[in-house]
Amino acid sequence: VRGARNGQCKIGNRIYMNPVQCFANYPGIAGCMSRMLTGQKCADALFHEAGLENVAEAVDIILNHLDFVGLTEDWNESICQFHRLFSGRSDSVTGQRVWDQPLQREFANVHKSKKATIGVEELDGFRDVADTVVYEAAKLKFERMVGNERCYKFMSWDEIERDLVNNDKANTPFLNVDKDGN
Repeated sequence: VRGARNGQCKIGNRIYMNPVQCFANYPGIAGCMSRMLTGQKCADALFHEAGLENVAEAVDIILNHLDFVGLTEDWNESICQFHRLFSGRSDSVTGQRVWDQPLQREFANVHKSKKATIGVEELDGFRDVADTVVYEAAKLKFERMVGNERCYKFMSWDEIERDLVNNDKANTPFLNVDKDGN
């Protein structure tokens, strides 16, 4: 990366107008998630293509080999599902698995960034095809993992409204909480 003046950068013979464009077009960044999921380096300069070489294997790993997938845009649900899947104990009386509820501070671990945000429209048409496929597989895995076991009682009202608007058949178990909050 050379020629960084006035916020511009140069990769090869091409000049990019902002740092996000420069990062997105750096050799090896396209397909980074698919490479990392398959045990390779993200920005390996040997990869100048769109990163499609590992997509099928990465999707297989996500759908068939990962026990958990969380999504940052669904932070509260991800934290709740992590606890539902990996914490807990067996009840000594009933033998049923009881999971420990997440701590409220885990849901508050979202901070507004003070950094300027650059939207995808400023990427001058760049699209990471490989990692878009990988991300869609992760969203599918997340929805399969969650199923009908959404953690409504840990969701903000905005998240509940979004879920109800996006799903006409939404069940609202947050209205059906037992004396222990379950």
